[in-house]
Amino acid sequence: MTAVADPLNLVGESNENNNQAQRTVTLK
Repeated sequence: MTAVADPLNLVGESNENNNQAQRTVTLK
């Protein structure tokens, strides 16, 4: 699951699990 132009993804690509969790909250 890759988001386009996702700042969280750019900040920590290695932490995919953490990014997905934060993305879920952001999208919510």
